[in-house]
Amino acid sequence: ILAIFSENDKQLNALKQAAERGNYKLNVVHSEKSAVEYYQDYRPHMVFVDLRSKDAFNGETICKNMKDKAPSNQSTIIAVVNPSNSDKEEPSIAPLLAMGFNRRFVENFNVGGCLNELIMLEVNDLRQQVKIREADSLFAAIHNAFDSVEITTERSQFQYVNPAFERTTGYWSSELIGKLDSVLPVSDKNDPELFNTIKSYVSRGKTWEGSYVGKRKSGETYPQFVRVIPIIGHE
Repeated sequence: ILAIFSENDKQLNALKQAAERGNYKLNVVHSEKSAVEYYQDYRPHMVFVDLRSKDAFNGETICKNMKDKAPSNQSTIIAVVNPSNSDKEEPSIAPLLAMGFNRRFVENFNVGGCLNELIMLEVNDLRQQVKIREADSLFAAIHNAFDSVEITTERSQFQYVNPAFERTTGYWSSELIGKLDSVLPVSDKNDPELFNTIKSYVSRGKTWEGSYVGKRKSGETYPQFVRVIPIIGHE
């Protein structure tokens, strides 16, 4: 956790105690320059930015500079704000979102309340970040794979093909996405029952693998070893 506060105060102390109680590592910086450098070097999961005083940091500038330095980082950036007056309507979070913040934390000196906030952020935001990073890594591996990869819906509509697939078949992804896989030409060198066999395996949630003769856009045929893996319920 990175806490960007201009000075040590009751709010920062409450966050420190909450982090210690919850076994979170919290680091504090007191300047925008230090904040951006820390963000770039350590890529914290959570960033608290104190916006409560008139002399507070420029939230929009901090968010922009941090994201410019580490655009791939998926940190949750939280604006620490003053509580609203009880006789006034609670202010909209929209301006903070426009600045680049993901969440708002209303001043709370209660250590237990701060700890609950950290736990909720971990459960609702950080775990989602992990899933996003894992998905990004998987996509990068598939996109740069040497082997051809195609992803279709349960209705056999193309959702994705990687560059290797484009090079092998001669079809651009833009020609295929959203269309049925039947748009690809079929070689008569394959067993007539091959496609029925593949569909039978897939419909039962089983992986099929074997030899298949593909046909390029140019009409040229080529042998390939194919593995068809069904992922049921994720269309």
